[in-house]
Amino acid sequence: MRRAPRPATRSKRSRSPATTPPPRRRGSADPQKIRDALASIDITSGPASFVPGGEVKFDSTGQNVKAQVAIQQWQDGKIVTIDPPSAAVGKLIPLR
Repeated sequence: MRRAPRPATRSKRSRSPATTPPPRRRGSADPQKIRDALASIDITSGPASFVPGGEVKFDSTGQNVKAQVAIQQWQDGKIVTIDPPSAAVGKLIPLR
């Protein structure tokens, strides 16, 4: 009787880039240092392109001061931004 092959395991050193923090931000689990690192974020590209307004910046209370509201609607199985006009990629389809 043959055994099924064992699944490959990854060593602790082979983390995926998505789970590995950038080198300049590593080093502490201190909540104050984490808060300070998050407060220093001011992103205008990359991951910020996924949020309405395309920017991420936090104030001293932890609020994203660049946040904008976006209204989206399911259309043909896809989420479509319909408002604000500057971010809209479709038009509102009224419910019947």
